[in-house]
Amino acid sequence: MNVGKITCNMPQCVLKFNRGEKKVLGDRIKELRKRDKMTRKELAARLGVSLSTIGMYEQGNRTPDNAKLEKLCEIFNVTLDYLMGRRTMQRTLPHSNDIIETFDLMASDILEHGGLMFNGEPIDKNEVERVVEAMRLGMMLRLQQDLDKK
Repeated sequence: MNVGKITCNMPQCVLKFNRGEKKVLGDRIKELRKRDKMTRKELAARLGVSLSTIGMYEQGNRTPDNAKLEKLCEIFNVTLDYLMGRRTMQRTLPHSNDIIETFDLMASDILEHGGLMFNGEPIDKNEVERVVEAMRLGMMLRLQQDLDKK
């Protein structure tokens, strides 16, 4: 599902949404707000907008600008892909310096959702597994090189 059209006029890119995409975004905002047991008023205060703006977001009558989208992701601790309806998984990468933990989460996301393409064509599951394994080997080699330097 393609969500949002990106228009770039340097120095800033702006996402443009059709009516259906606005509805998906609004539904996600409402779902996440309720998940976190937050009122519209509380979300409006945290986001720095009016109560009616939150209502318009949730009804799909208005879309947040890029800065507000980023802030919504921070507030709800979700990825932009999830917020915009591109993914069904809410998890964001951990705030961790542990590269192995971060890689394992990223690899499982790729494997679960088949998220790799080559020249616009999806890569079959066996090839995706080979790519992930190659990435893992590269990461392990790099970590070993760093250890050898110490």
